[in-house]
Amino acid sequence: MPEFILMKICLSPTLDKILKNLKYSVLGLSLFIVFNAFAIQKACAEANIKATAEKQLVIHEVEHLSKVLTLDRIYKSMEGPTDNQNFRFVESDTSELIWLVGMEVDIVGEDGKTSQAPSFLCHTNVSFDSTKLNSKTRREVFGLSPKHVLDYKFIDMVQGHNKIDFPKHFGVPLLSNEPFKLSSMVMNWEQRDKPIGVMVKMIAKYVYDRDFDEDMIPLLRKGSALQVPIKKNKTGKTAGADSDHAGCATEMKNEDDGELFQSASDANLIKHKDGEIFSYHWFVPPGRHVYRYTLDYGLRIPWDTTLHVIVPHVHVYATYIELRDLTENKSLFKGKSQNFKNNLGLESLDHYSSEQGIPVYKDHQYEIVTEYNNPTKNDIDAMAMMYMYFRDKEFDKKKMNYSLIPKID
Repeated sequence: MPEFILMKICLSPTLDKILKNLKYSVLGLSLFIVFNAFAIQKACAEANIKATAEKQLVIHEVEHLSKVLTLDRIYKSMEGPTDNQNFRFVESDTSELIWLVGMEVDIVGEDGKTSQAPSFLCHTNVSFDSTKLNSKTRREVFGLSPKHVLDYKFIDMVQGHNKIDFPKHFGVPLLSNEPFKLSSMVMNWEQRDKPIGVMVKMIAKYVYDRDFDEDMIPLLRKGSALQVPIKKNKTGKTAGADSDHAGCATEMKNEDDGELFQSASDANLIKHKDGEIFSYHWFVPPGRHVYRYTLDYGLRIPWDTTLHVIVPHVHVYATYIELRDLTENKSLFKGKSQNFKNNLGLESLDHYSSEQGIPVYKDHQYEIVTEYNNPTKNDIDAMAMMYMYFRDKEFDKKKMNYSLIPKID
């Protein structure tokens, strides 16, 4: 080909444009590959991190069955057969930090498997065994100050709310091999042709602190109960204390409407500083009644913090239970309850669980409010409690001192 023709082709505008486009296309393709390689690498890394975290956070379960509890007659709330056991999360000579993250309770038959009516459940709770590890020693082991006061119970399951799972990365810090007390009670509202034997099955869920690098957020449990004032008789004694059914003749005055009521149990009487007697287990007469109680010591928390879990406890015919901040004049939580349609008992009860939580304050005043609507012609027994789990602002696992743990049998 002649030289001038070749030069003409190379300098042709069309060919020059084609070559430039080709150049930019190759560059674009290269950048596309590079950027996508980074994106793929990042996605894979995130997937590996997620898979590793999921792999590390293994949830363990420990199951316990009560003895066979016989229901041979009507047992109202707080009157039924009970079972008390000692148990540990881990049978080991070595203590290590674990986190309770959930619990579930079911009623089963004598075989320990066959499901029975959930209305048979009154309550199940797990508490610290102070005879094995007292409060002072526990605080020293966990690196806590004297102002850090634990309730002796740290979890409760009740009728209408038989399962709890704490928010992700939240839990109650415990020692793995420490002995705890497990207490269960059943109830029965119906007269039966023949006795029935049931068992309470408890499944507790926990994780080992050593299984993951991310710190868990510690929860501190505090229980609060609505209380009503008890009226004394002329002798100055609590009326009904010597009756055949403890407390059945005890009268209580609701300050809101002036009605007189009966205490359900003298075992639940509390004497306040001014000498006045209160009870957190009382009888509700027929009709609709609202009860209010200002918590004398607030929420009993030593710092301003956040509230992450609320497990309410009410009895049959309650319509709601509410927690109010009187200082700010606002409602923090209002849980409604639903009764079974075909038989007596609570089918469901609203609860609260949140990673974000509700801001609460050590110096604020708080109030518990509940409403009962009794459709019967007789008095019914009532309670209104809240088991609350707050973010523990003091616990730090780095301050734990395992050398202070006494030998536990």
